[in-house]
Amino acid sequence: MKKILKIFILMIMAVISLENMIYATATEFKIIDKNGQIKNLENDQGYISKLLVDSNVNNGEVTIELKLSNTSSEEKKIGKTEVIFVVDNSASMGTTTSAGISRKKAVVNAMQTFVNKLYEQNSNIYIGLVKFSENGNVMCNLTNEKQTMLNAITTFENTALESNTNISAGLTTANSKFTSDCKNKIIVLLTDGISEVTTTKNTLLSVEQTGTYIISMVNQTNSQEVTQIFGTQEKPTTGKFYNIEDANINQVIADSIFKDILDTIQKPIKNITITDYFPDDIISNFEFSYVEDQNKGTISEKIDQNKKCIVWTINNLLGTEEATVRYKLKLKDMNNQSIINKIIPTNDKVELCYTDYDNKKYSVILENSPKVQLFMQKEEINQTENKDTTTANKILPKTGENNSAIIIGLLLSIFTIIWILGSKYNKLK
Repeated sequence: MKKILKIFILMIMAVISLENMIYATATEFKIIDKNGQIKNLENDQGYISKLLVDSNVNNGEVTIELKLSNTSSEEKKIGKTEVIFVVDNSASMGTTTSAGISRKKAVVNAMQTFVNKLYEQNSNIYIGLVKFSENGNVMCNLTNEKQTMLNAITTFENTALESNTNISAGLTTANSKFTSDCKNKIIVLLTDGISEVTTTKNTLLSVEQTGTYIISMVNQTNSQEVTQIFGTQEKPTTGKFYNIEDANINQVIADSIFKDILDTIQKPIKNITITDYFPDDIISNFEFSYVEDQNKGTISEKIDQNKKCIVWTINNLLGTEEATVRYKLKLKDMNNQSIINKIIPTNDKVELCYTDYDNKKYSVILENSPKVQLFMQKEEINQTENKDTTTANKILPKTGENNSAIIIGLLLSIFTIIWILGSKYNKLK
């Protein structure tokens, strides 16, 4: 019995020493993959993106951003567009057309239609007006206020006709009015006369070299000098060139030139539906809330539990506009055993359906999503080390966990059984 007692005492001492070196388990919230996905739309009209933009791993939170942009791509954003009309105000613009109105009136009517249409298509458009005869004079500085521009056109209409046709002066004045940071500068030249062939052609070329795109319309169909300055419609000297008759003034300005300008900027995206689907692990184990309201359209207040999605609808996204929404996913339980060590995508997929400017229907699907994980880790803790007891360890043992007490209890039970059996053995002996 003495030997048995000695062995038991040694075992107790071993357990006590082990008590100072135990293992603890704890969970840690991790971002496994913060990258989402960006896809360009058809015809390079824009892009849709889904990205993880913020996180708080201590609270088990991630913030996801959905963005639809009506710009060709993030790298090729045009920004604002500036268009300046350079309009002839010489005496020949008083010529009566077959419609019974003057050329000037026909141009004014077409410009008014153009302006109304363009402001409806693009939210970041600036338009100005310069008239020329002997000199170039600014009628309206660049503005993104439609009514301001329309008022300037009316003022131009009521301005008396003048002598001379100094196209170079009009072009030079207009080109000096573009803002320095604008990357998309357009001059629309409208004239029915010419002067100084070499000077005018050189001005066209020099203005083009500054990065300004020039669209010219001339009402002189049979002039060799016109060709020398502007080239032909098939091979223009600069930009684009229309050599027309009076009857086509409205059609060329309000339709053809309008389309030319739209081709240089982004056209509207219409009838937009963005459906964001979520996996079961996100729906069951995470709280969903919006960080900020969407800046366009309407969106679901919460995740539809049956369809497992939120739906975002937007009627129109004009050129250079962006639609953005951000929402937060927060883990409900940082010790949730049902998802321990599972890699969970924040979304199943995002599906975009839309109609382009030509009323063609398209769809785009984002399949890749950011990924998170509730990770369980095991760490050795040496309790005998001289540590600052005012600061908790990085990982704490779970509540109620006492390995040495359990082992000592088992040893006491075994010792009791051995003691009883030993006593009976001694009596029999």
